[in-house]
Amino acid sequence: MDSSRTQQHIPVTYERWSKVPSEIKEKIWKRAKLYFKLEEWSKKQILSSTSSKWRCFKSHLTSTYIVPFKDKPEVLKHPPSMYDFVEQKHWEAFVRIRLSEQWMKFRQIQKTRQGKDMYHHRISRKGYANLEVELKRSLGSNDEIERSVLWKEARVNKKGEYDNEAVRERAKRIDELIEKRKEGALSTSGSQDVLTMALETPDHRGQLRGLGQFVTPTSYFGRANSRLLSEEVRLMKQRVNFLEETMEKMSQEIRTMKELGQSAKLIMMQTLITLGRSVTKNKSRQVTLQRIDLMYLCKRYAV
Repeated sequence: MDSSRTQQHIPVTYERWSKVPSEIKEKIWKRAKLYFKLEEWSKKQILSSTSSKWRCFKSHLTSTYIVPFKDKPEVLKHPPSMYDFVEQKHWEAFVRIRLSEQWMKFRQIQKTRQGKDMYHHRISRKGYANLEVELKRSLGSNDEIERSVLWKEARVNKKGEYDNEAVRERAKRIDELIEKRKEGALSTSGSQDVLTMALETPDHRGQLRGLGQFVTPTSYFGRANSRLLSEEVRLMKQRVNFLEETMEKMSQEIRTMKELGQSAKLIMMQTLITLGRSVTKNKSRQVTLQRIDLMYLCKRYAV
């Protein structure tokens, strides 16, 4: 549904989305269903998207057609011709609100707050969802890309570089943490993932960095935990296979040692204790190994 048509149903004079009457919101939802085949469960997302577009529309009117002409009242008498659906009475009230001393102070506070954000993304209207599609296509993979990688890629300019040192340092930190996790030296859990550790600040409530607008913490971290568990299982299997291969080689060496009259069982037990500790140190929080029975292994591999 075209966003400009959506604005026709919502007067710009309402202070915030929560003040918009439910009758108007219901009208927007019914109109959306005329254009698209929508299920009832998507109503909340559709209205949330409408709310965002409505706020952006008001911001656009303010920054483009009001503030630049605050000293030219004759220009502000009528709404812009391209937005002729804005009623005259609503436009006049909106101009008064946006030029009030209270609003101008609020606007300055918001600008100051935005100026402190050092990690501006460069994806514009593309969004994280489309960015992920592009990355999957370039990598030739359908695997889901974790948000720390998306966060990095969203801040790369056309030259493939980061705009400032702050972003560059965080991107480097992300790479380091991902490498540590691959080596088994780092464990992540839920919201305490690579991106949170790299940025050293938690996500805002109900909003996740490096993801699209409608991705909730519950839905994302549920999938993330599943992916992490699969990766940990794979790594643990590798360690177990390595242990079994090592012990198989040791059994061959023990035969030779016995022929030389050395205490093979003592050597085997000492080595297994070392290997057992290594596996125990690297076990994941989700996967547990059965206790290694040293005497059983000694009997199995000793000749």
